[in-house]
Amino acid sequence: MVWSVDGGKKKLFKLIAPPKLEITEKDIQKNLSFDIPVHILLQICAAINSGKNIILVGAPGTGKTTVAQAICKAAYFKLFSLGTGMFTTATSDWSTFDTVGGYMPNVNGRGSLEFSEGIITRAINRREWLIIDEINRADIDKALGPFFSVFSQHEVVLPFKTQKGDNLKIKPGTKTSTADTFYMHPLWRLIGTMNDFDKLSLYEISYAFMRRFAIIRIPIPRESELKNIISTLVPNCNLDTGFSKLFKISKHREIGPSVFLDMAKYIINRNQDPAAQTAEHLREAIELFLFPQFEGLSRTIKKEIGNIINDAIPMYPLNDERLEFGLLKLPKMESENDSLKDDIPKIEEASKEIEIVHEEETSYDPDKETN
Repeated sequence: MVWSVDGGKKKLFKLIAPPKLEITEKDIQKNLSFDIPVHILLQICAAINSGKNIILVGAPGTGKTTVAQAICKAAYFKLFSLGTGMFTTATSDWSTFDTVGGYMPNVNGRGSLEFSEGIITRAINRREWLIIDEINRADIDKALGPFFSVFSQHEVVLPFKTQKGDNLKIKPGTKTSTADTFYMHPLWRLIGTMNDFDKLSLYEISYAFMRRFAIIRIPIPRESELKNIISTLVPNCNLDTGFSKLFKISKHREIGPSVFLDMAKYIINRNQDPAAQTAEHLREAIELFLFPQFEGLSRTIKKEIGNIINDAIPMYPLNDERLEFGLLKLPKMESENDSLKDDIPKIEEASKEIEIVHEEETSYDPDKETN
């Protein structure tokens, strides 16, 4: 089949690719399992259709990566991309070797070196849209610097040579890439995602880079939308245990639906029966998935969040200090005649007697040693 061969795919792409990029909000939404505000989808479509690469920004768990994948699928189904999207995650040690490429030993050339594509040149060459997740984890100016001019529709000469001694080049154009030239098709796009909660601890994005991208924020859903998302995707989760009250936390700290979905999936794996799901299961989910989201918040905001959690599961009260360390207070014993409570003095007394015996057995007596 022609689509299974890169050369054939490119020839077919040249014949049938639409002359103009045109993706609609419906094209993207049908590839999503949750709703994105229409005005956000319209912004994405307008930016992409006008020739811009985009970066999706937002809080953790808002679905940025999922939206990026839905965009690439839409491009594939409408023949703008030769695949459903290449995917990679940026790292702090990225360099031009990872993005542009570099010399590698030729396995068939007796130790000679040849140019090996990086992730971006590979995507350009294959004419497949590219997703770079967590793009600000890389030093962008260092790793993507050579592409700044290409993204502005200018030719770039790379410091790498072919076996004939010609410098490799990247050009905008519709031609098929040759031995010494990569052609970036006008229908090709790069989509990045960025978690803005981590932006202070990661690399800054330069203005030179941002100028070449449209920055689009993915908002968190409203409370009613969050409830609908979880009810639809995890229908066996009982939201009446206090779960739905936790959605108010997003007023003080943006929490994406993915975090709440993880909590819901955890709860149904603790007990599949919605009627048997308890506040204890919800407490565990809060400790595992919600508390890590509150690191670095002010004491005032933590207090507000603590009040919401107390309202959701009042049988497990917490204070500011415990909220900070991610520990919930266990419920008090209800009965004064609890058998375990009555046994505590006996256990303590027995422990003291054991300690005394242990000290006598292990104490050193020099008189006994000489005898």
